[in-house]
Amino acid sequence: MTLRVRAVQICLCAASMAAACAAKSDPHAIVPDAWIDETVEQARADFKSPSIVIAVLRRGRPALLKGYGVTDRVSGQPATPETLYQIASVTKTFVGLLAAKLAARGKVDLDAPVTDYAPDLCFQGVKGTARITLRHLLTHRSGLPSNPANRKNIPVPGLPDGFDPTIAEPYTLEQLHDGLAQTPPLFAPGERYYYSNLGMHLAGYILARAVGQRTFADALHAHILGPLHMADSFVRTSPARDAGMATPYAYGDDEYYKVFPLGSRTYYRIPPWTFGEVTGGLGLSSNVKDLARYVAALLEAGRPGAALSQDVIDLLLTRHAAFVAKGEFIYEMGLGWRIGAFGPFGTVYTHGGHNDGHHAYVVFSRDHGLAVIALTNGAHAANRALATKIMLKLMRQASKEQGNVHASKR
Repeated sequence: MTLRVRAVQICLCAASMAAACAAKSDPHAIVPDAWIDETVEQARADFKSPSIVIAVLRRGRPALLKGYGVTDRVSGQPATPETLYQIASVTKTFVGLLAAKLAARGKVDLDAPVTDYAPDLCFQGVKGTARITLRHLLTHRSGLPSNPANRKNIPVPGLPDGFDPTIAEPYTLEQLHDGLAQTPPLFAPGERYYYSNLGMHLAGYILARAVGQRTFADALHAHILGPLHMADSFVRTSPARDAGMATPYAYGDDEYYKVFPLGSRTYYRIPPWTFGEVTGGLGLSSNVKDLARYVAALLEAGRPGAALSQDVIDLLLTRHAAFVAKGEFIYEMGLGWRIGAFGPFGTVYTHGGHNDGHHAYVVFSRDHGLAVIALTNGAHAANRALATKIMLKLMRQASKEQGNVHASKR
């Protein structure tokens, strides 16, 4: 062996040892990867989900990005952090962020009637409806029902009787105007909470109008996706955008499957949703790499050099309203985000999304700098339970570490 070769080997060995030491001491790497692997695979087995992709953020940075299973049961293509999923109602949190950014800049007033921005809107019926504000829409207190009267579903051939994935037809701006005129509100604005896709569609449209854009998708790309470098995130408007997207698998509603044991459920391939001009309530496709960038920006907001300022994050995550059902407090609402608590471990911000065969769930804690993102093309019940279980584990660990640090300083 020559001296030169020996020297190269010594250098490589030293570099390897240095990298190992760096990884061992890197606080962002302190994540129970083996436990997460086992937990995700168990959820996949329990819920027969073809794929689940996970992102874990610790101290505000991605610590784990990993795919499990396959994106399609026929091709067997492995799921990866780059695999695309439709994130459905998690899109609502992007509406909230856009509203917070524009309100912080004085571009919109959250408490002005939305007709100030779109005088051509015509609401049906209930007294005070014309006083609907962006804050009402973003906290589900507008009085608008979940969906407009003119919403139509696309029939999916080849499915058994009683199995309806309820894939909506693409919705145009003209249909939005017609839908608002045809759909009677359930109650006066601000009276109570009622989850409304229509309300978020309208909020996205109003925000687009406020910045001179035709659609929410246009405003979203200009003000959120572009600045946060989310190059893999988009509103799907044609089948040509399907490259890299997991195949949706639907398993029916609870009523259809109530007589079947969980393990015997049969999945059916269904087409992904295609969206038109109205997409605020749902519509965004993304992957965990891009969503990790998004949530990292929320965790880092207000710090020097951060993509989002403190006034934006304060508006976004302030407790604007509470959801109370049958006299019992459930959770509070920020702008698009749900606000709750994981017992003694502090405040968490959450949202889920369900587009029949694609499901998403995001939970994060600014107190601990932690987040978990879960995407799947199988059972939606897996996502929330899985992300919550991982998040609780990490929050317990973070609380324990913080307790040890405080004890060592005494």
